This record gives sequence, C-alpha cells and structure tokens, in this order.
Amino acid sequence: TASNRMARLNEIMRARAAESAWAAELDDALPLIRTAPAANAHLALSGDKFLFWSERRDSFIMYDVAPKLWVAMGDPVGNPDTFPDLIWAFRQQADRQGARIAVYQATPRHLPLYL
Repeated sequence: TASNRMARLNEIMRARAAESAWAAELDDALPLIRTAPAANAHLALSGDKFLFWSERRDSFIMYDVAPKLWVAMGDPVGNPDTFPDLIWAFRQQADRQGARIAVYQATPRHLPLYL
C-alpha cells in the first residue's frame, strides 16, 4: 500500500541520515586514530561504539552503553592535553543520564584521570 511504501521510504531516509552522520564522525576521528600511539584506537572504526568528543573535537572517548553503565574502550584518543576535561565531561554526561562509567583497558598512565 502507499502508506507501507512511505513508511519504508522514511526508514531508508533515516538509515541514510544515520550513515551520513557516522561518516562525518569518522572523518573527524580518522586523523586522530592514524596518529594515536595506542593500537586499539582503530576500534573506533568498527561502528559498534559511540564517540564522545572534546569541546574542540581534537580528542574522543569511544564507548558503548549498557543499562545504567557507560563503558569506555581504553584511553581517550587524540590531544592528551584535553583528556582530563574530556574524561570529566564524559563522567558528568553519564551522571546526568543516571549511569556510572567503567573503563576497559585504561593504561596506568591515565587511570588516575578516571578516579
């Protein structure tokens, strides 16, 4: 029916918009990933994580969300000077959403920033 075709068209348009937004995220992330010292930075390209950006978009935290928990994958990627503020903003945003944070494979160097 016409309404089914319109619903399908809307679904396709939403999917394309999401793909376009993700492509823009990757455009910003790719230069940071290429210069990252950590080998796991490339995991941001897998498409199964969210990216939480610094204000200047020169660093990000890759993470996923579980009920009441935001799980960061490793240390932030990008400009290390922004890591303290980025991690604090990440924690504040999780708090606003009623969630706690966990960090998988944080390095000892950056672990104090999460406490």
